[in-house]
Amino acid sequence: MDGLKTCSKCRILQSTQNFYRGICKDGLASWCKPCMRKLNKKWRQQNKNKVKKSNDHYNNTPFAKALKRASHLQKTYGLSTVQYHDIFYNQNGCCAICQRLFTSQPFVDHDHKTKVVRGLLCLQCNSGLGYFKDKAELLEKALEYLRKPRG
Repeated sequence: MDGLKTCSKCRILQSTQNFYRGICKDGLASWCKPCMRKLNKKWRQQNKNKVKKSNDHYNNTPFAKALKRASHLQKTYGLSTVQYHDIFYNQNGCCAICQRLFTSQPFVDHDHKTKVVRGLLCLQCNSGLGYFKDKAELLEKALEYLRKPRG
C-alpha cells in the first residue's frame, strides 16, 4: 500500500507516489511533483540562455535527429523506421525511378489522396512528379512530346 507524505513546500498531505524519488542536498526531494514543476518552470524562465544552449546542444546530437526523423515518418506517412529501412533496402539504396544511389536523404513518395507510400525518390525525381502534380495523364503527354520527331 502507498504511504502518505507532507510536501514541505505546500504543506499538503499526499500519496508518496506524488513525490519524486531520490535524495536532494537542499531538501527539494520533500517537495511534491506540482511544486517541483513550478520551481522548474520558474528556473527555466530565469535561465532562458542556459536552457536554449542545452536544447541546442541536445537537438544537434545524432540521437535527437534520429528521434525527430522517426517521429516525422510516423506522423506524416504512418511509417515506422523499420518499414522505412525495408523500403530503402528493397530499393537497394537507389531511387525508385532513376535507379541512382541516394547521395542525400531520400524523399518518401506517397499518393496525396490515399496517403499510401509508393517508394523513395531522389530530389530530382520527386520534384518532377510534383511538377506534374502526380497526374499520369500529364506524364503521358510529356512522354508523347519527348518522343515526337523534330525536324
